[in-house]
Amino acid sequence: MNGTKKSNHQKTLISNGAPWEPIVGYSRAVRVGNLIYVSGTTAIDEQGKVIAPTDAYIQAKEAIKKIEKALKQAGGSLSDVIQTRIYVTDITRWQEIAKAHGEVFKDIKPATVMVEVASLIDPDMLVEIEAQAIVAPVEKEGDCYFYLRDGKKEDLSFIKEKTKEWKLDDENLQPDDFLIIEGPKDGILAFGRIKKYGSCHELGTVGVVPEWRGHGLGKKIVGELVGRFPAKEVWITTDLVDYFEKLGFQPVAEGPADLQKKISDTCRVKGRANVQIMRLKK
Repeated sequence: MNGTKKSNHQKTLISNGAPWEPIVGYSRAVRVGNLIYVSGTTAIDEQGKVIAPTDAYIQAKEAIKKIEKALKQAGGSLSDVIQTRIYVTDITRWQEIAKAHGEVFKDIKPATVMVEVASLIDPDMLVEIEAQAIVAPVEKEGDCYFYLRDGKKEDLSFIKEKTKEWKLDDENLQPDDFLIIEGPKDGILAFGRIKKYGSCHELGTVGVVPEWRGHGLGKKIVGELVGRFPAKEVWITTDLVDYFEKLGFQPVAEGPADLQKKISDTCRVKGRANVQIMRLKK
């Protein structure tokens, strides 16, 4: 039976339902805290037959696809991988396998090793790959458990969809600008970004999935983003004043017209009347 279950010591065991898992006594993947270990993975289909018995490239591609599936079940992704180990039965075919690995990991660049072994369990198996990943640690806000992580390319379609739906700032969205709150099983719960405009870092495009509003996730995003770019002075919309007071800032009297213009020109708040200047308490 496919699935995920908790064990002792906050250990999560991932199964793909393979009949030999209980026989050998292993899991497809194991997550402990923010570490994910994926067992040696080969190109076997659901019937237990080896895929492409003579093609090392295809076998490597299939193995990596299965690794990706296990990582997702454990709350991670291929971009979280920090190490792979590749076992091959014929090292002279290393270029075929390296090509498959490189197509997926060329930008991720985990540590890796490729070694030749005498044989694998099935003589038609040409390659076996295992992986290790590190994901953001689990945090808790109210009754909500989540991971806090940086944005990734694969998040962009979701962010674009939601910024349009929720009428948020959608100008020049780049995944690297974003901080993401993701649930272990519920996908993205909230996001926000901080972007540099001239001498100013503008925080904005903060959105929370409706069913998770009221858990403090939006304020969590704001606090984390502000912490990345320590500032003595912030220019914010008035709805955030109470929260920034908790971060140690205090409201400053409305500045002169030229300062308000600077705010508008530099940080793109577009001359809104609800802008408040706050300074960090000494």
